[in-house]
Amino acid sequence: TTFTVALTLQTATLDGTVAEPIRNLRRSTPPTPLAALRRTGSDREPTGRVLIAEDSELNQLVMLAMMDHAGVACELVQNGRDAIVRAATNEFDLILMDVQMPGMDGIEATAEIRALPAGAATVPIIGLTATDIPEIEQRCLAAGFTDLRQKPLDHAGLVALLMLYAPATLRESTPPSA
Repeated sequence: TTFTVALTLQTATLDGTVAEPIRNLRRSTPPTPLAALRRTGSDREPTGRVLIAEDSELNQLVMLAMMDHAGVACELVQNGRDAIVRAATNEFDLILMDVQMPGMDGIEATAEIRALPAGAATVPIIGLTATDIPEIEQRCLAAGFTDLRQKPLDHAGLVALLMLYAPATLRESTPPSA
């Protein structure tokens, strides 16, 4: 038996009001750029840059919202191959890499990023995984991941990662336990 559920989600703003509903999570166009998700009344521009490699559209929306809340500028790609291209052609302070993606997974992509010229090869890469299988952890660390974290990652966990590996990405006003 297959069930289909249609949800209309509402996004709350910092002042407690409700923003426009999120509709049509399944789409063929790329996810909304971070600039379009800017909080109303935000008077600071983000500092630093983070690359997020994530294939799940729902996880993309959650990560973009958390990054926006932390005031972090980020770029989003949907697979390992695109992560390699972006890492090779742009400077990032941190890469958040989904371990299991279709096509080229995060493990293979990380190994290839580590083989790039010095700047890209040394950026911290944090693996995000929904599994806790020891063999996966070993493969990730062998491929060159800086750290491996369990999904789902909450806002406090994200801020802690940013403070540890890429403090320049955070706004001065971001509290460590937000």
